[in-house]
Amino acid sequence: MLAVTGFLRKLFRTTPKFIGFFFQNLLDISVLGLLYLFIIVNERTSTEAMTRVQRHNPNSKSMVRDAEATRASILDAAELEFSKVGLLGARTEAISARTGVTKAMIHYYFENKENLYRAVIERAIQRRAQEMSQVQFEQMAPIEALKTFFDGAMDSMKANPSVASILLFEALQNAGRFYHDSSVACLYRPVIAILERGMADGSFRKLDPMHAAINLVGMCSFYVTTRDNLRNLWDNSQGEVDLMSDEMYNKHRKCAMEMIMNAVCA
Repeated sequence: MLAVTGFLRKLFRTTPKFIGFFFQNLLDISVLGLLYLFIIVNERTSTEAMTRVQRHNPNSKSMVRDAEATRASILDAAELEFSKVGLLGARTEAISARTGVTKAMIHYYFENKENLYRAVIERAIQRRAQEMSQVQFEQMAPIEALKTFFDGAMDSMKANPSVASILLFEALQNAGRFYHDSSVACLYRPVIAILERGMADGSFRKLDPMHAAINLVGMCSFYVTTRDNLRNLWDNSQGEVDLMSDEMYNKHRKCAMEMIMNAVCA
């Protein structure tokens, strides 16, 4: 194509100036059009070929699994980073260093830091929602259901202590903007329903269900979120007290459970 183009250019230089100018520009447009067509056809062919490979390649499923693992790894690292400094203090470089994934890969999966932050919050919410979906609260008596809900919330907080810290930073830094956009309300519906059933059948005294639910969840989260402050209330002369140890955590669980039952039961 280049040889033909060169020949025609030499030919047009021998024609009158106006005609040569006209045909030379026409030739340039034609060549560009052909190149553009070549790129489009080549891109379409490559895409179709890739689709065929993914459809028939037995390794395509493992590629999907690898992508899911990479995404999960980024979310794990981001959850820890956001729990330390919140959205405003978090840096993509730090998240990249924690997980070993490049910044470019993080942007590929989430586009920007705010989207990554949203994904971290939503994953935490859906993780707890999935746990609750496995429990048939409506089949239990209200008192049993409330104890089961509280135990599950305590277990979830202990297993994922970063989440409570992220939500604290969300309130301080963002005035709950991302919390508002999340599906967090789904975490409160089961306990509100339990409280309403208990008030209806006389198991619980009359309460504002939303305020009661918030206070109940607060008993789970406050201890975890402020553990590094609260440990200084104990005597650390024989070594630092670990408030998240099984022994200390279960003491808190038992005490909080008794307080909740005494507060809500009729």
